[in-house]
Amino acid sequence: MILQHEKTIPNARCQQFLDHWNSLVCDGSIPTLQDFLDKSDPKLQPSVFIVDAFSDTEMALRFFGTALVRLTGIEPKKKNPVSVFSPPKMEKKVAEVSMALLEHPCGTWNIKAGVSANGHELELYTVSLPLSTGSTRPISIVSFFDCTTELQRNDFLYLVERYVEASWIDIGYGTPSMSISSDLDDERIDLHSSSDLLKAFEYHWNFLRGDRSAPTREEFLKRALPLLEPHLTIMDADSSKHLSIRSIGVEVADLLDIEAGNMNFRHLLTDADGITLDEIHSMMVEAPCGAKCRMTVTTRGGRSLELHCIGFPLRGHQGGSDSVVWINEIEECEKGSDVSGKKDELELIDWIDFGWGIPSP
Repeated sequence: MILQHEKTIPNARCQQFLDHWNSLVCDGSIPTLQDFLDKSDPKLQPSVFIVDAFSDTEMALRFFGTALVRLTGIEPKKKNPVSVFSPPKMEKKVAEVSMALLEHPCGTWNIKAGVSANGHELELYTVSLPLSTGSTRPISIVSFFDCTTELQRNDFLYLVERYVEASWIDIGYGTPSMSISSDLDDERIDLHSSSDLLKAFEYHWNFLRGDRSAPTREEFLKRALPLLEPHLTIMDADSSKHLSIRSIGVEVADLLDIEAGNMNFRHLLTDADGITLDEIHSMMVEAPCGAKCRMTVTTRGGRSLELHCIGFPLRGHQGGSDSVVWINEIEECEKGSDVSGKKDELELIDWIDFGWGIPSP
């Protein structure tokens, strides 16, 4: 069996991986999963991941190399890495391509454009090939992933934005007729522009959440985008803790004159608004759902500020949601405006339903 493809893959490490896979071919048969694991190349294996694909909706991660853990900043365990290495909204298309790769069988290679957590553009090369498992058709896909852009320390791949180029690889059985790639039609969110701050926050929270009710507080803090971090406030959702602050971004702390020793949001609100915010927190973690609010506060220095806020629940160590993360866009109120006389300084604008419903009116 000789690998055939229309173009030479413009990446030396990907070509080495192709050559290694081809060296495992025996009597014209697709290499077995066992042979690949037993005869792995130590220079390539850290950048390899293997998925068992039973259908386009059922995939299980079998192996995820240490270099990919460093690249993505996550340990996906049994999670399907399709969502990690696919552009937004394209997981279904990528899953369909994966199934075609196995059913034909054939291989694929592609070049993707990505972005790091610190806003650097990344160039990413991937080669994917089938592995035989003794069943009527292969069910394992082995992929090699190479990021040609050097990442700074503590930076990681945050998002695969789009396909730049992609092609099938003919391994002796021809190639499918279906297109292997398509451009994104969705409106792009700039995850590193302050003009898209609230949109970036909502996307980031949903990205970390996956199919769960909420991400954990620990992973949210670990993978906070530099753009978002200065504007975030995490508060306990337990009303008995009186809006105690677990963490607060420097921009919020400076603007609201919150001192290091006074980690409580209660002093910025009237008693009535403090009760209202407690109630909103309780409903957010119980539903669970998100919330959009607007509030006006007066700092110790006498500055009047209007906060446009979006909040989402976070899970604690016990598994349930026990805190809420808010992001604030803060505007200075006009000089001379009287905000202290407003009856409703804290206003719930809307609930955000992400699959579990919203509280009843």
